[in-house]
Amino acid sequence: MDVTLIGHATVLIRGSGERILADPLFGIGGELAGRVHPAVDARKLTDVDVVLVTHGHRDHVDPGFFAMLGPKTTVVVPKGIEWPEGMRLLPQLDELDWWESRAFGGAKVTCVPARHRGPSCGYVVEADGRALYVAGDTRYIDEMNEIGQRWAIDLALLPERPRPGLEIMDAEEASEAVHALHPRAVALYHLGTWLKTPEQANAADEYLETLSDEAPATEVLVATGGETLSV
Repeated sequence: MDVTLIGHATVLIRGSGERILADPLFGIGGELAGRVHPAVDARKLTDVDVVLVTHGHRDHVDPGFFAMLGPKTTVVVPKGIEWPEGMRLLPQLDELDWWESRAFGGAKVTCVPARHRGPSCGYVVEADGRALYVAGDTRYIDEMNEIGQRWAIDLALLPERPRPGLEIMDAEEASEAVHALHPRAVALYHLGTWLKTPEQANAADEYLETLSDEAPATEVLVATGGETLSV
């Protein structure tokens, strides 16, 4: 399984013959039009097999990209998702409850619990005999222990919080998540493509230092936009 970080929380997953895109944000439409500079051209991804959406916030849902999607692409979302205002309805929508799964060819996607503003989730993607955990925007929650028990996670994508006050895990909570999930490796994402703050400048270093001290057995990666990780 290959995982390409395109920018912010947008991730392309390739495995078991499927292409799965998570939380597409390309700056094509919506409030962030023209303010995002992804590492991969959106036009190369309009025929992906599946799109995963962890929640309906503007930095995880690009109305312009969804308008370009072909009719064969399935869009998987948490049940009760709240779309941004003006978002067109998607005919190929599949709403999942927590712990509910879908198979797409040789890949399997499971919606897992998350805690953020509004209906939200994370996903575990299984392909090529590997398991990838995409946390989405979430705080640490006790259900991560069950995720760690159900799957042998090869790579966990954990969000970096760009500024205090957001309902996203900080460095200490990321450490708790690692101890609950027991992943072989962790990569930080949600690094912000337009939301630049003084706090964010040192955030990645804080996460790396905390995880190095508190979870030394886990490999921690800070992947740049466009970088592909082999799981």
